Amino acid sequence: MTMINRDPRMEKYCDSEALTGPFGEIWDWVGLARYVATVDVDGNKFDIWNHTVEGLLIISYFYLLHLLISSPFLFSLAQHHPQRPVLSESFNAEIEVQFVNIPGQYTVTGGGFIGRDNKNLNQVVNLQLTKFEYPSIYYQLKRHDLKQMFTVTEDIRGEKYCSRGPFLGPFGEVWSWVGHAKFAGVVDVDGSKFDTWNYTEGITTQSLWINRSHIHRPVRYISESKNVNISVADFKIYHANPPTDPDEFEVPSICQETMLPTAKHYMNFTQHHPQRPVLSESFNAQIEVIYESIPGNYTVTGEGFIGRDYKKLDQLVNLQTK
Repeated sequence: MTMINRDPRMEKYCDSEALTGPFGEIWDWVGLARYVATVDVDGNKFDIWNHTVEGLLIISYFYLLHLLISSPFLFSLAQHHPQRPVLSESFNAEIEVQFVNIPGQYTVTGGGFIGRDNKNLNQVVNLQLTKFEYPSIYYQLKRHDLKQMFTVTEDIRGEKYCSRGPFLGPFGEVWSWVGHAKFAGVVDVDGSKFDTWNYTEGITTQSLWINRSHIHRPVRYISESKNVNISVADFKIYHANPPTDPDEFEVPSICQETMLPTAKHYMNFTQHHPQRPVLSESFNAQIEVIYESIPGNYTVTGEGFIGRDYKKLDQLVNLQTK
C-alpha cells in the first residue's frame, strides 16, 4: 500500500507498507439499513437509509449542576413533605438549555421554544444553539393530522435542509415519571428555595425543581445517566396549555415544497416502500468531501478521485484538500 502526503511546507513524501488484504467492504451495512425518509434539496429528491451500530452515535453530555445540589451550603432537608407536582402534558414554554460533553470537551448552550398539544398530538421544538462558537438550529415539528414529522437542520455553511418522516403517534409523555418520583430535598439558589423531586429507572435519573407555591410550573429539569450524560433545561416562561398561536404548528416554508398535502396522500405514499440500494464494491468516482473535527475545531474540504477493484484488491484515493 502506497500513500503520498504533503506536509505544511508543501513537501511531498511517500509511505509504503505491506497490504495482504482483504480490505473491508464499504457498503455491507446497507443490507441492514432501514428506510427513514425522503429529503428534497433544491428540487432533487433523495431516499435516506440509516443503520446505527450500538454505541456508535452516542453523544454524552455532562453538567456540573449536581455539585450545586449536593453542596452543604445550599442544600437542606424540608421539614414537611411537600405536595407532589402536577404538570400538564400540554404546554408551551421558553427554555434555556446547556449540555457539556466531557469526552469531547465541548459545551452546547442555547434557548428557544417548545410547544405541545397532547390532545391533538402536535409538538414543536425550536432551539437556537451554539457549539464551538458556531450557531446552529434544532427544529422538529410533529403533526399527527398530517401523519408526518418535519426536521430542519443546518450545515456548517449555514445552508438549511428539511427532511420528513412518518409520525403516527402517540408521542411519549414528558411528566409521567413525576407520579413515581421521590422528594429529595430543598435547594437554595440566591435565596430562592426549590423542592427537588427525583426518579431513577435503570441508569437514568430524572430531576425536577419546583416552587412549592406553584406546583403546576416546572423551574428546572435534569436528566442524568450515571454521572455521564446530563442535560439541563431551565423554564423561563411556562404556560400549562398548548400554544395559542396556530402558526406555531405551521409547517416551515422550507418543508412545504416537498410535503404531501393530506394524510390520505401520505398513506398512499407509504404503501410504496422504495427499493433498497444495491451498490458495487468495485467502482470509480469523482467526489467532494467535507470533514469537520469537533475536538480540534477545524474543517477540511476537498475533492478528487477514488477507484476500487474489489476482485483484485486494488484501491486508489487521490484527493486535493485544504
